[in-house]
Amino acid sequence: MDANIGIDIEEKKRKKTKSILSLARRFFTPSETDYLAEISDSYAQEKEFFKLWTLKEAYVKALGLGLSSAPLNGFSIKLETSKGIRVSKNSKSFLLICLDSR
Repeated sequence: MDANIGIDIEEKKRKKTKSILSLARRFFTPSETDYLAEISDSYAQEKEFFKLWTLKEAYVKALGLGLSSAPLNGFSIKLETSKGIRVSKNSKSFLLICLDSR
């Protein structure tokens, strides 16, 4: 396969010093923050936050960029159950394939 690959791993029990929505407002796009705000269960919200964070970092790594070159709030990831994961930036859209280790 001739494709760029990006991998990111986050510790499940990672300690946070700020609230999930506070971090999302700082690092994510408004649509991603709204998506997280709609989740009322704090555990589920945290799980989705780290899923988005990990996908965003993996995408930046696949592009061969660092976070300073491609900040996480510069593109949006939408989790679409039936279609996979969609990445959007400036009206361009990409499809990501996610391997879940559950």
